[in-house]
Amino acid sequence: MSKTNLPATPLAQFPLFLFAATSLVHLLGTLTHQTMLQSITKPFLILLLTVHFIFSVNLHFNRLNTGITIGLMFSFLGDTLLIFANSKPFFFLMGLLSFLCTHICYLFSFLSYPNARQGSVVQHPWRILPFVVFLVAYSALLFPNLANYLQIPVLLYSTVIIAMVNQHFESTKLDYTNVKLCIFIINS
Repeated sequence: MSKTNLPATPLAQFPLFLFAATSLVHLLGTLTHQTMLQSITKPFLILLLTVHFIFSVNLHFNRLNTGITIGLMFSFLGDTLLIFANSKPFFFLMGLLSFLCTHICYLFSFLSYPNARQGSVVQHPWRILPFVVFLVAYSALLFPNLANYLQIPVLLYSTVIIAMVNQHFESTKLDYTNVKLCIFIINS
């Protein structure tokens, strides 16, 4: 099995099993409105995915895998900080900063794809238009409900997500993964 396929070792399956079990507990907490249970399980979901990813690439740390692994760790940190966001806005901003670092890591990872620097946006600038339209529309909907101190960080965060997604589309063919990525963007 190649390094880019799903797990090659039984060891990689164990974190996936724990992820499934933790997901069920997290869903139970969500359905029963037990915020403490949700807060405890949420960071572990990303941590278990990180461990699974590391084993699924057979500990092969090229630029792509390293960027994704570091991004997942920033995501774990962001989820952990957001647990405390209701008590102090500082934790929300630090969580947002952690997720920003996550997406920057993913962006640089996508730049390592073999055809990432062929520059179809440079050759066809109109290809970035849907992303810009989405960013403007998203900001217009979101900004009236945001505190002033959050507008710039949220705009920066959204711009980095759009850049990451654009780079992903620059680097890959249109397939099921891209559909999942679009769903991720809408949910971000």
